[in-house]
Amino acid sequence: MISACQTDQREITSFSVQSNEKIGVIMPKLVGLAAKCLAGTGKPFANYRVSSELNSLSGQPRLLLVRRNDPQGLPGLVILGQAKDGGTTLSIFGRLLSGNGPKAIVSRNVRSWANGGADCA
Repeated sequence: MISACQTDQREITSFSVQSNEKIGVIMPKLVGLAAKCLAGTGKPFANYRVSSELNSLSGQPRLLLVRRNDPQGLPGLVILGQAKDGGTTLSIFGRLLSGNGPKAIVSRNVRSWANGGADCA
């Protein structure tokens, strides 16, 4: 009975990547690449879909991976863009980074995309 009262305490991890591309160029590109490589049927995060908030009033656009069956729920992964030194800092965080496998998949892809890659890594 006690275990029924416990909440899921999965580790939430994060990392950052610097890109030389301007924020207005890289963030829309990331939306398409994440949809192509990460979320959806036959992809590492099959139960998720990509949602984007590119027209942010804060100047920090976000790309979100949200559950297909709960698109208004908390995202499993967030990629936040911040303009810095003529380029963009991408901050990546969320529960989907828990565990070495998922974190490696996301890290490999985002690092490749930040450096101009256009394929799934």
